[in-house]
Amino acid sequence: MKRIFSFMAKPWLWTLIAIVLLSLIIWYIGPLIAIAEYKPLTSETIRLIAIFMVFIIWGLNNLRQKNAIQKSEARIEKNLIEDSKLSTKPESKKNIISPDEKILSDRLGEAIKLLRQSQFGKKGKFYSLPWYMIIGASGTGKTTALKNSGLHFPLRSKLGAEPIQGAGGTRYCDWWFTDEAILIDTAGRYTTQDSPKKVESKAWINFLARLKKIRPKRPLNGIILTISIQDILQKTNTQKTIQTTAIKQRIQELNNHLGMMLPVYVLFTKTDLVAGFNSFFSDLEKEGQEQIWGITFKDKRVNNIGNLLKEFDTEYTALMQRINNRVLKRLDHERNPQRRTLIYEFPHQMNGLKQPIHDFLSNIFTPNQFEEPFLLRGIYFISSTQTNMASQWVTGVLPTDQRSPPVDIINKEPKTFFITKLLQNVIFAEANMATLNTKAKMRHRWIYRIAFVTTTIIFTGMLFAWSNSQQLNLDYISQLEQQVEQYQEITNGGLENQKDWTVLATGLSELKLLRTGYQEGTKNNSLQQGIGLYQGHKLGSQARLTYLKALEIYFMHDLNNLLIQQVKGAQDDDGMLYESLKFYLMLYYPEKMDTKSFTIWINILWNKIIPGEHNQQIREHLNTHLKIALEEKILPPSIEQGLVDKSRAILTITPLDQRLYRRLKSDYNQEHQGQYTVTQTLGNKANIIFYRRSGKTLDEGIPELFTYKGFHTGFNVLNKKLAQHFTDEQWIYGDTINETLSEDSIDKISERVNEYYFNEYTKRWQQLIGDLAIKPFTTVNQGQTVIRLLASSNQPLLTLLNSIRKNTALGEIPAVSESTKEMADMLTDRVLSHEKDRLERLIPKSADPSNLKLPGYAVSDKFDELNNYINHSDGLPLQQLQQSLDSLNDYFQTLAYSDNVKQAAFQANLDSQEGSSAITPVRQAIAEAPPEIKKWFNSVMTNTNTVTAAATQGHMNNIWQTEVISFFNTALKNRYPIDPTSQQDIKLADFTTFFAPKGIIDSYFINYIEPFVDKSRSQWRWRKNIGLSNSSLRFFEKAQQIKLAFFNNSTQGPEVRFALKPRSLDNAATGFLLETSGTSIRYSHGPIRTSNFIWPEPNSDISKISFTLASKGNPVSVRTEGEWSWFRLLDAYASQHTQNNGNLLIMFIVDGIDAQYELIPQSIYNPYNNQDIKGLKLPRRL
Repeated sequence: MKRIFSFMAKPWLWTLIAIVLLSLIIWYIGPLIAIAEYKPLTSETIRLIAIFMVFIIWGLNNLRQKNAIQKSEARIEKNLIEDSKLSTKPESKKNIISPDEKILSDRLGEAIKLLRQSQFGKKGKFYSLPWYMIIGASGTGKTTALKNSGLHFPLRSKLGAEPIQGAGGTRYCDWWFTDEAILIDTAGRYTTQDSPKKVESKAWINFLARLKKIRPKRPLNGIILTISIQDILQKTNTQKTIQTTAIKQRIQELNNHLGMMLPVYVLFTKTDLVAGFNSFFSDLEKEGQEQIWGITFKDKRVNNIGNLLKEFDTEYTALMQRINNRVLKRLDHERNPQRRTLIYEFPHQMNGLKQPIHDFLSNIFTPNQFEEPFLLRGIYFISSTQTNMASQWVTGVLPTDQRSPPVDIINKEPKTFFITKLLQNVIFAEANMATLNTKAKMRHRWIYRIAFVTTTIIFTGMLFAWSNSQQLNLDYISQLEQQVEQYQEITNGGLENQKDWTVLATGLSELKLLRTGYQEGTKNNSLQQGIGLYQGHKLGSQARLTYLKALEIYFMHDLNNLLIQQVKGAQDDDGMLYESLKFYLMLYYPEKMDTKSFTIWINILWNKIIPGEHNQQIREHLNTHLKIALEEKILPPSIEQGLVDKSRAILTITPLDQRLYRRLKSDYNQEHQGQYTVTQTLGNKANIIFYRRSGKTLDEGIPELFTYKGFHTGFNVLNKKLAQHFTDEQWIYGDTINETLSEDSIDKISERVNEYYFNEYTKRWQQLIGDLAIKPFTTVNQGQTVIRLLASSNQPLLTLLNSIRKNTALGEIPAVSESTKEMADMLTDRVLSHEKDRLERLIPKSADPSNLKLPGYAVSDKFDELNNYINHSDGLPLQQLQQSLDSLNDYFQTLAYSDNVKQAAFQANLDSQEGSSAITPVRQAIAEAPPEIKKWFNSVMTNTNTVTAAATQGHMNNIWQTEVISFFNTALKNRYPIDPTSQQDIKLADFTTFFAPKGIIDSYFINYIEPFVDKSRSQWRWRKNIGLSNSSLRFFEKAQQIKLAFFNNSTQGPEVRFALKPRSLDNAATGFLLETSGTSIRYSHGPIRTSNFIWPEPNSDISKISFTLASKGNPVSVRTEGEWSWFRLLDAYASQHTQNNGNLLIMFIVDGIDAQYELIPQSIYNPYNNQDIKGLKLPRRL
């Protein structure tokens, strides 16, 4: 079975199978392969020749590979011989060869010489055999293990049976050639390298270089590391650390210098020194002695050493368990007490080695952060020979009788334990585990991958090529049929009677997208689809033709009708008729076709008839079809000559100068899409500072033609080409116009064109300037934002005005810097010297260039007032305006950053009474400004006043709510006398607090209202608008009257002085008594006397009237109580004012009996003549 697998692994076998498969593909599938409809493998002879050539190429490639291997081996041998010869040459200063290197080269040369002369070397296996290097400290039994390994050494007769030189072990390096591998036995000193002169280190590195040179692909197949059990047991920790560090460095050097990751096999030698070993295994026959005793790790990859050591612990325990399982059997068969004791103790001794071995391995195979991990494959225990040395007791105390080996063991012939199968079945069997040299490995890996993938793809692809081709073509035809059905469904059977642009666009798009049609083309078929059965060329050409025919019959027809309708609809608009006719005629004058402008025009029309975002995709499809129609030069229907003649006749009625001006604008605007905008001038801040009254955005401006640049570089240039414009328009107006223009006619037309242009120029700029306004603001923050930008160091106002001046002062030469003048002079002298001379002759020598007026002064004169203001000689007006904006900005900054904005605004309003208003400097600065600027800043002043008033009103209302309304609602509202129907009185103390001089309402008026009120007239009025209403002012007038009526300038409380005088008494009563305010008055049809009263009096909360009846019955009386009892008593009876004197006649009637008294107020301000207190309501907001 092993031979079968070995045979199946031959590379040439797999390549032969691939060649046979390729031959079958050529024979059976070759006739189906077509290249541009040509099938080269149709003939059987051609196919046989192709198959024969494939086998020839395969055979030649095998010969090439064999020759390459032979050359490679020859090169290796040559390199080895040359290296050995170098060691015999005299040493030079530049190339000093140490004795170690010389001996190593000599030994290698001798080995290669014998190898070449032997039959073994002639087999060509020198390179194919695995090479292993044995390393380890001196005395670890490396050479002894090889000698007693049981391997066959075919060159032993030539090299000798005892390669070791002397009894001290290997001095340099011995080469052991076996049937299965080549083993390099290195001296222990190359492993430890403890010589201070570094001789071994240099020899070691050079030796590795030679190995890599002679076997570049795979210098070694593995590393065999020998460690003596004696070292584990007897050496100190320091000695062990030195030994493990040296071993670790050697393995690292092997991997690094050879560019490989070599598997490491650890052999613990001299295991027979462990007490009990010989006795325990003395029963083993030859086959048992050759078996493997150790641990082979399962994972064949570079692993974490921690995982391996865990696996070591587990496997070592299992290994010892198997040893324990043999103990009873061995004890049964052994009768010697001393040996029985050793047999029993042996597992314990081996268990005692677990931790020291674990630590030893950990020191070697644990990498630091700068080292690559090693590939540790396994650890094994071997014994090459048994010596007369005393056994080593691992744990416990060695008994005296066990300190020397038993006599029967000493006298027996030495045996070899656990080596042979370890080498043959484990180490040599994994010869391919070592990775190749990195570069070679990558190269071979990619070669194998590419070869495998290529073979697989070719085999699989060609096997299914025909069936795939057939299926793909059937799918293609099915898809084409589905597309045609979808087209029929979308267009309801076709485009013949369609009038809807949406259906037309969708239907044409379906035709354009037909498989292998216009858009896809017939060349985009896949390889599988094109193996002999491809139908795309036939169906694709028809699909393309169908789409182009649809464009001609339907699209161009509808496009033509659209343009005709546009021409018909523009008969009353010369400008629109000119454009419509021009684009219509472009279809019939291909040499006049301007694709860009024509596409723009058609898009404008489509936007009108199929508007909206939801139709955007339809318009894009129509654009695509239009582009294709123009590129493919699809012919339109016959021209509507009658309509063309009629339109031309209408256009020729328009004066020639107007037509030429229209053409001039059209030509320039088509080439120059730029425009002057406020946004372009001021940047993003424009939209914060300005807006347009018309509702247009600031991005909508004036076309470039009507700017300074457009005038001087556009209009002036185009105006000089009027004759050319006239000639260019002949195709639009028709051949019937054969006018020829003289120079005088051209001059007159030019003057009229100038007039049209300057009028439109002036109108556009006047409209823009008049439409501009500074953004209104209604809050402090808004105002602060606008004014801050206006007052900023960038001075946007000056920037805007200067840009306006630049574009409206066409009659002036723009200022240029000195450097610009010098450069212009230099360029003029070099390039335009002749033109310069001509122009200089036109300018009078006495003329001052700075005072020259360029053409365009007609526009300049219209804006003379504005431009003079902007360009004032001393710059004072604009400077004053900018300074006033700074002051206004300071004002808004004060408001914006105040802790209480409303209070700050109120205070500012108070200060303005002293003449320090923030808008006064602005008003003064624009006093002599042009109307446009006055209009801008009048709104600023108005908005500033509005903002200040609103904030002031807010502050005053806040105080009003907290100080006035809250007290009124708590103490006065819904109480008598404010509410005459209420049974609850207002406390006189509360009444005093609220209405008295310097009371709540009076203090509020004095502090917040009076500074803004003109009281010089009978009816108060506002001195300044602070946002309060006139009804609020009327309330404070009422409050003033109430204060005067009740308090008579007293702050202690209300004081109303009056007198009562009887006027009449009913005959049914003999007497009348009135008591109030602690005073009483009696009247009994006697003399009339006047009594004086003061309301209120302390402790006089009762008012009463009483009639004494003539019938001697009980008196009739009425009584009221409370601090307001007197006014309640008066409210209970009718009263009327007497004529002229302002007194009040009161009629007391009780049960039909009446008495009349005259109430005489002591002041014109009294509560009897003023009823404002009744029903008094405070406004919620002023």
